[in-house]
Amino acid sequence: MSYTLYLLWAANCLPTLAYVTIPQLCLLKDIPLFPRVSSFWILPFLYVIISQYIYSLGEFVLCGGSVKGWWNEQRMWLFKRTTSYLIAFLDALLRGLGLSEMGFIVTPKVVDDDVLQRYKKHVMEFGSESGMFTGLAFIAMLSFFVFVWSLKTMDMDRLALQVGLCVVVVWINFPVYGLFLRKDKGKMPSSVTCNSVILALIACMLVLYS
Repeated sequence: MSYTLYLLWAANCLPTLAYVTIPQLCLLKDIPLFPRVSSFWILPFLYVIISQYIYSLGEFVLCGGSVKGWWNEQRMWLFKRTTSYLIAFLDALLRGLGLSEMGFIVTPKVVDDDVLQRYKKHVMEFGSESGMFTGLAFIAMLSFFVFVWSLKTMDMDRLALQVGLCVVVVWINFPVYGLFLRKDKGKMPSSVTCNSVILALIACMLVLYS
């Protein structure tokens, strides 16, 4: 049973993808998915959230890591589940159905001096036109748009956990927002940026006016 987790890594992309999109979209329609802060039923949710992250952080630090390293690990956990795991799941599904496999390169494998220097400085590399980066930027922009929208309609009693989840997703995706600020070749291509912004706006509009 201990190996079952590894067999389900790709399939875990679906609940993770739902968790970083559905609560945010429900915020646009003012639909609460979690109990009120003033309700007794908020306690189980707070217990799971706090205990899970305290245990994870404590384990990481005791094993020689740092708080910043742990946070970057949470960031990569989300990035992998919403990009590479999703692509792997779709590829396996297409193979199982006997359909053609996905025929694109996820990321380039050629490393030049500029890429190497950014790697040594721990700077994330987004400088390729990939469907993986489009999905990543879409989630980041969707969370940002919803967070800005929620500022004017925020009801902290009914929607506190959803707003908190949105803030965490925005914070995790902070390196992705550098696509508007970075000047080096490691930033996302303009086509990826435009596609992600348009898709996020369309998703918000469909929810708001449906």
